[in-house]
Amino acid sequence: MINRKFNLLSCINDGRSVFLFGPRGVGKSQLIKTTLEQLKNSDRSQIMIDLLKTSEFKEFIKAPELLYQQVAHRIRDNKKLIVCIDEVQRVPAVLNEVHRALEDFKQQVQFILTGSSARKLKRSGANLLAGRAATYKLHPFTSEEIEIDLNTTLQFGSLPLVYSLKNPIPTLRSYIDTYLTQEIQQEAIVRQLEPFIRFIELAAQFNGQPINYSKIAKQVGVSTNTVIDYFSILVDTLIATRIEPWSYSVIRQLAASPRFYLFDCGVLNALSGELRTELRPSSGRYGNLFETFVVNEIIRANDYYELDNKFFYIRTHSGVEADLIISRGPRDTPRMIEIKSKNSPDEADLKQLFIAHALLPESKAYCICTTPRAYMLRDVTVLPWQTGIHTILENVHF
Repeated sequence: MINRKFNLLSCINDGRSVFLFGPRGVGKSQLIKTTLEQLKNSDRSQIMIDLLKTSEFKEFIKAPELLYQQVAHRIRDNKKLIVCIDEVQRVPAVLNEVHRALEDFKQQVQFILTGSSARKLKRSGANLLAGRAATYKLHPFTSEEIEIDLNTTLQFGSLPLVYSLKNPIPTLRSYIDTYLTQEIQQEAIVRQLEPFIRFIELAAQFNGQPINYSKIAKQVGVSTNTVIDYFSILVDTLIATRIEPWSYSVIRQLAASPRFYLFDCGVLNALSGELRTELRPSSGRYGNLFETFVVNEIIRANDYYELDNKFFYIRTHSGVEADLIISRGPRDTPRMIEIKSKNSPDEADLKQLFIAHALLPESKAYCICTTPRAYMLRDVTVLPWQTGIHTILENVHF
């Protein structure tokens, strides 16, 4: 069994109710199952509701008040109760009954609510419990949870459902089909699926690049506003992370477009049709995958350890850029990061970073790469990715 960095058992023992969001396939259901198994001999009774099951979905979409009735009935016989509702976004109205139960049975009931999309909850005006449940995210496996073989992870990602497979390609292809049909079509997030399919393939090609919405709109054959909405779908369904241009200080000629990173390299390659394409360390594709991997590792650590960092990038119209800037706010010292898929980057490789750092001289500058050892180049600290992620997150003890 692989121990996850998010400790659900600790949340339960602290008396918290939890929203646990994460894309399909990251192990939310398995984490709940494992955690509840650890509590089977405790004084807590358990109710499991899976809204992906057609029978349970139909039951609660027709009469969400049944949830409250079930809780009230079980509370009579048990002093404490844990209620787990999987894919809660499928029936947003059930959250009103969760709220009512939390109010009426304080100290007696806890809810574990999972979802692969916050979009339907936001758009429907669903009851998000006004702070009565803490919100967390679950991600694919990280290098803190499993032993990473870098090339394998860059090619096939680290989703739990493919991690132990000898041939993950069919599963990754099926994952894309499942995402498009279940998450997009069944939830009626888009009216027409065909333009969205064309869009998501293009989104994979623009992974990690500043986005030109109008250019993509022309290629897809939809309006610019539709493409903007499509990208928000990727973010709301946790398939991509949006990285904004740096905004805490005034720097001339900054590009205004955001960047988007898909959440897993295997999914990125599946969307790009490159699951069987050979990885060549000197190629631009390898560099993009390594950058995506490092950015995702940083984001996952930030979420799991509740570090409250925000993420930006710098790119001027003249092409000067840095891949990532990490900061907790205007009073925090920014950390500027360039990500290179090289064993020993030299000053020529970091020319852009030196210039970008001069635009933001109060920042600390780092290069994360595949070097086996740390070293300095002028005012830039060059770090192995395995330890560099810890360092740029300011030596948080993992």
